[in-house]
This record gives sequence, C-alpha cells and structure tokens, in this order.
Amino acid sequence: MNWKHSIRRAAAAACCVLLLLTLALPAGAAEGTISCTYIPITGEEFVAETMNGVEARYNLYGPTYQCVELVIRYYEEVYGLEIRCAQGNLTVLNSDGLYFVETDDPQPGDVLFGSAAARGKGYDHWALVRSNNGDSLTLFEQNWRWNGQAGIGRVIEFPTTSYRAFTLVSRSGAEIAPVDGSPAQISDWAAPYLAAAAEAGIADLETDFQSAVTREAFCAMALNVLAARGVEPAADGTACEQAASLGLVDGSADAAAALTRQEAAVITARLLDLLGQEAAADTAALAVYADAGEVAAWAAEAVAQVTACGLMSGSDGCFNPRESMTNEAAVALLVRVHENPTPSLLMAADEAADTRPAAAAARTAAPALCAALDVVMLGAGDMMLSRGLFR
Repeated sequence: MNWKHSIRRAAAAACCVLLLLTLALPAGAAEGTISCTYIPITGEEFVAETMNGVEARYNLYGPTYQCVELVIRYYEEVYGLEIRCAQGNLTVLNSDGLYFVETDDPQPGDVLFGSAAARGKGYDHWALVRSNNGDSLTLFEQNWRWNGQAGIGRVIEFPTTSYRAFTLVSRSGAEIAPVDGSPAQISDWAAPYLAAAAEAGIADLETDFQSAVTREAFCAMALNVLAARGVEPAADGTACEQAASLGLVDGSADAAAALTRQEAAVITARLLDLLGQEAAADTAALAVYADAGEVAAWAAEAVAQVTACGLMSGSDGCFNPRESMTNEAAVALLVRVHENPTPSLLMAADEAADTRPAAAAARTAAPALCAALDVVMLGAGDMMLSRGLFR
C-alpha cells in the first residue's frame, strides 16, 4: 500500500505546483492574450490609462470598478449615450436610431464581450477596442488585475473564440459623431493631415485626437519622418531613447509626459536640422505673439524658426508655449515637415510684423487675452496654413 500512498502524494504535489503556477500567471494568459503591461495600483481612484479622455479606474482598497462600468461610461462621455450591457447584449436606451451589431472587423471604440464559458473563467468580461492590428486587438479595459497591478495595453489574438465584438450603427446610415468637446472628435482642419500621416507611415491616429500628445508618441512620429528620408537612429530602445541618440531630445526626460508647444517646436527645429534645413530665424520673429515673453529662453530660437517657416502658428495672436500640444496638432505639424523637409522662411520678421495686422494688434493686448488652445493652425485671417503652402 505504500506505493499507492506515494503515488497519491506525488499527484497531490503536482496538482499544487500546477495551481501555484496558474496563480502566478497574469490574468488572461490562457485566453489568447499575446502581451500585457502591468503597473502598480498606487491608491484610490487610480487611473491606469485613458482613451479619448475616458479613464480606466482602479481602487487599491475600496470598491472595485467593474469592467462593464468603463464601457457604459465611455459611451456616455464620448457619445452622450445611455447603454445597457447584459449577458452579452447591448442596448441603447436614449436613442431609437442607434443600435449595436456584431462585427468581425472591430474598430477603435467598439465593444468586446467574453462570456465566462467562452473564456473558460468563472466570470464575464467587457472591454473596448483601442486598435485593430490585423490579426490582433489592443484593448482598453478596466478591472484587469494581477498581483496588485492594473493591466494596460493588453493585446489579444483576433478572431478568437473567447470574445465577440460589437459596433454601434445608425438605422439611417448617418455617421455617429462624438459629442462636442470630446477628445474623440476630429477637428475639421485636422482630417486631411491624419489621412496623409497614415498614408505616409508617420502615424495612424485612431483615438485621442484632441488629447495631449506624449513625448514618446511625438518622438515615434518624428522617427518615422526621419526614416522616410533614410535617417536611422544609432540605438535601439524606446522612441525617446532612439530620438535621444539623434540629438532630438534629452534622454532623461519623462517619456510619458505631455509635450508642450514650445518643446514640440524645439524637437521640430532639431528635426529640420537633421533633414538639411539651414534657415535660422531671428528671435525678433516672436514679436508676432502677444505672449512672446512667456516663451522660455531655451525654446525662443526654435519657436522663432518654426514660426518664420510657417510650420507652427499661434491662436488669437498668442503662441501658448506652455500649453500641451494635442495628438492631432502634432500629426499635422510632422506631416508638414515630412512634405516640406526644407521649407523656406515665409518672410523676414520685420515684414511679418508689418503685414499681419491681427497679430500686430494682439501684441498690444494683455497676455491674459491669449486663449490657451493647443492648436497648430488658426482660423482664416490669422496665419492659416495649408498643406500645399510650400509646394
């Protein structure tokens, strides 16, 4: 009988090892998860990531933010819709003209639902699509935890038997637009730039159009502009690390931080230098901005250069140097650089001051009148730029 007890003990030990290994694996390891980044949850109301201005929230000790709460809140904040999610069914409660249908080609903002049975788990899971990568999806989700950490940027195989995808459609066939002021809304002026950026391989922006661009994202786009001209970085690593090897940025800065407009100007000026731009602008060109005194000394020459070249302009006669640049504005700026790698100076600084009455008038106004708008282009009559300006 001893040998039977030995076998039982060995089997029990093996089961314990398997159980411990299972518990040690990140959530979702068995449901087609390709990759996932985990970050520590540091407190209550912890924001793991955002999409189109909507936060994925976690509490360290308090009540759990359920996965489905994110889906409901996303459609309320982005589209102004009240939706119900129950047992894999989605219903729009405050609009008879909109409804959800299942799709095999989910796009950013579409909904994923995985039943407990399909996932081989004891609970259902809801998520949103951040991007469709062809044979996989990158997700935006909530309540995806492992070992006291929140999972972000999870990538799963798709198609998959673990999840079904749903998209919002209109009975009339009309386009479903985000509510005014939502970061998901594309500015009319930005649409051609976004299309050009996707075609040129600079960026394929699908969400967060009016959210602040990060240093890492801007560097990645700048590297794509350089790659199109045959300039490769001297090092591997993150986009910021590669950009630092080319002298575009200081490698010690926070890659996840929002990029200010004056920082974008400095990186762009260095980018132009790498692309063979020899024009140097006198800082007198800053006279067109009522808030010129707010431009940092280390950024003044770069802001003057991109201003004189017509690559960047201000808003209401101001440059707003410390304001964050939006994703769509960053794309527009780098598309201009890509299409015109050696732009000529539009005019001398003194000519600019004489021929721009709106800007000249703004210089006499109080800086408080400067609207803190993080845009690159202005409205008609105040330095409006077009993609074909330098052609």
